[in-house]
Amino acid sequence: LEYNSGSIDFIFSTCVRIGKNKTWLISINGKLESFIKAELQVDIDGILETKMNLYSRSEDVNLLKQTRIHKSTAIHDVAAYLHVRDRREGNIRLFQKAKYWFVTANKKLADFNISRKTNGFVNETIMPEELTSLLFLKNPQKLAKKVSQIGLNELIAQTLSEEYASKELINEIDIAIKESADLSAEDYNILFSSIALQSTNKIQKLLEEISDKRKFNESIHNLIEKERTKQAKSKEEKIQRQKQFEEVNHEKLSLEEKLKNLEAKLSQGEKERKEQQERIRKIEEQQAESLLKRKKAQRSFWLALGGLILSAVIFLVALYYPTLFSGMKDFIKGIASLGGVWGLISLIINICKLFHK
Repeated sequence: LEYNSGSIDFIFSTCVRIGKNKTWLISINGKLESFIKAELQVDIDGILETKMNLYSRSEDVNLLKQTRIHKSTAIHDVAAYLHVRDRREGNIRLFQKAKYWFVTANKKLADFNISRKTNGFVNETIMPEELTSLLFLKNPQKLAKKVSQIGLNELIAQTLSEEYASKELINEIDIAIKESADLSAEDYNILFSSIALQSTNKIQKLLEEISDKRKFNESIHNLIEKERTKQAKSKEEKIQRQKQFEEVNHEKLSLEEKLKNLEAKLSQGEKERKEQQERIRKIEEQQAESLLKRKKAQRSFWLALGGLILSAVIFLVALYYPTLFSGMKDFIKGIASLGGVWGLISLIINICKLFHK
């Protein structure tokens, strides 16, 4: 295997998971083939020498060598995935038909293979956690127990390892920065605010530039500027949000004040309406009482006038027509003797009621 931290981390985490140590790894180094056959019960598919000669002339070998420190490892990896392609009998378009895979923990190799495949076809290399997940999705019931113990846990661990830098990696980049970059205290704090959020892969790429001090410093200052811009933008957004909150709050208070004033006006209007109704009621009562008094006064007036006229008529009759007056007295006495006095009284009462109406 090509040495890289990704491969080492994967092998180390696998050993921890199955309870093995460094001594165990050394012990199987010389008998790896027999271990694979006997212990893992996996068939070894060898590549014929004629095929190796054919694969070694592939353009992929020279391209992969350019990315490797140990150039001789390139032919092994290219031959492995080209052999998988042959076993598949050419390129395929569906994952379901991919019965052969070259399993590798080298993410760069997997990416290289993907970059060299023809668009629309399935690549030949696959990461262990990807293969486990693929098998799990193909038959969840059959592999549920193994995946819960190995595959998905490994996948989660690998993902966390890629996304969150370890303490050792943070210390390593800290030392590299202090040795190679001249930063102010402010720039240093800004830089590590950015690095704290970077993935393991990004920090590793940054460390790979340490040999080129100019490029390393350029990358460092780019991170600082990006983080400074990000912080300034975040600060501005915070100020804007606070301003918007204050404006909304001010508008809310203003609306509440207007609502209170409106409620007060409505309450005052209701009070004034009731007072107006009360005044109208009192005026109507006063008018009714005044009208009643006028009617009583009119009735009293007409009664008095009627009595006066009657008295005047009787006086004139007695003065100028004594005989008629005497006859009237006899008539009244006759009525009274016959019990008609009560009819006379009733007549007078009815006349009074007529005036009353």
